[in-house]
Amino acid sequence: MLVEVGGTVGDFESTCYYEAVRQMINEEGKDNVGLIMLTYILTLNSEQKTKPAQNGIKDLRYTGLIADFIICRSEIELQIPQRDKLAMFGNISKDSIFSVPILKTFLMFQKQIQASTQKVPNIQQYTKFGQYLKELEQQKPVIVEIMGKYIKNLALNLSIYIGCLYIVDKSIERGKLCYQKCYQFDAILLPGGFGSNGFNLKIKCCQYAREKKKPFLGICYGFQAAVIEYAKNILGVKDATSEE
Repeated sequence: MLVEVGGTVGDFESTCYYEAVRQMINEEGKDNVGLIMLTYILTLNSEQKTKPAQNGIKDLRYTGLIADFIICRSEIELQIPQRDKLAMFGNISKDSIFSVPILKTFLMFQKQIQASTQKVPNIQQYTKFGQYLKELEQQKPVIVEIMGKYIKNLALNLSIYIGCLYIVDKSIERGKLCYQKCYQFDAILLPGGFGSNGFNLKIKCCQYAREKKKPFLGICYGFQAAVIEYAKNILGVKDATSEE
């Protein structure tokens, strides 16, 4: 059985889930459960920083959980000094720390396989996935519109790099929704953003995506808007709303 706990270690919302995992380990036995922690290694001025990851490991311990393995996501391969530092201050074996850099191109994918196997890889094993990456590189970008408010730093909101061009649309924050502009995009991303300001426009955005069959992803408050829109316009629950 595989159990994934999303969110960030230390967030209040996740506390009950970490406690559930702790109790499960106690019931099933430590030898029957493996705990894997996923963390991100920042790169600042071409230097990898492990302090945020160290703090994450420490915060996880506060919940009564100790990671058996750590998977490190990063822009480049985790460097040996940073791996050693993470092992030392995280109190974990170096062999239990795995580097999983972000692969933006098929060439990077090939190099990663070669680095992992210490030999020239048999690409035939990865033909299907490799062909998929190549096709993504050759296609024109998919234009995704981010319909939100309070979005100042676009880079902080992106985790997908291949084949997508993101455009921030602050029309919701300005108090209007331009349907003509929506028509120009391939997909719509509706992120979070608390408060009642502009929420009715979020609902209209969800309605537009549903009626025009636009690929749509609602995150957090954006997903709540999608549920409320469906309840209002399809199920007939006219007073459907959210406490947030």
